[in-house]
Amino acid sequence: MAFANGSLCGTVHDASSGAVVQDAGIFFLTTSGSATGFQGVSDAAGAFCIGGIPAGTYDVEVRHDHYVTAYVRGVVVVDDVTGVDIGVIPSDAALLAPRPNPARHQVEFRFRIGAAGPIRLDVFDMSGRRVRGWGSDAATAGERAIEWDLRDAAGRAVPAGLYLVRLHAAGATLTRTFSRIP
Repeated sequence: MAFANGSLCGTVHDASSGAVVQDAGIFFLTTSGSATGFQGVSDAAGAFCIGGIPAGTYDVEVRHDHYVTAYVRGVVVVDDVTGVDIGVIPSDAALLAPRPNPARHQVEFRFRIGAAGPIRLDVFDMSGRRVRGWGSDAATAGERAIEWDLRDAAGRAVPAGLYLVRLHAAGATLTRTFSRIP
């Protein structure tokens, strides 16, 4: 006897304001936490619909840079459409897109933290090597900008390529990508 596949459809919204949340990543996990490979993204109306999911019970993870990662546990998918609405809580930290992107001579990283505390901003190359970092044990709440001259910690210009910038602040870890061009 073969099990039928189903779909999970719903919306992602801001739990505080009720506003729809666009570009949230929706990921299906087994109830033991393993990735299943089923995933989707919310559209401009906050809606998503992911099909072809084998009938069963799953945990759903929702990620967005400006929100705390949310989980809906024990979602049962049957051989029809299962609906779920997911409220996400705004994060106390935000990391805006690096600019300019791509960057040639320098790049600016803008971020916001909602409460005072330790912060760490690091740049990694695609092999995972940390090439530059900044941090503070007692940063005050508010918006910040860091301009980087595209040189590593030893003062050498980094090569052209794709890089990750990662912010650790207010209990959140936020990541963006940017390119260095010659």
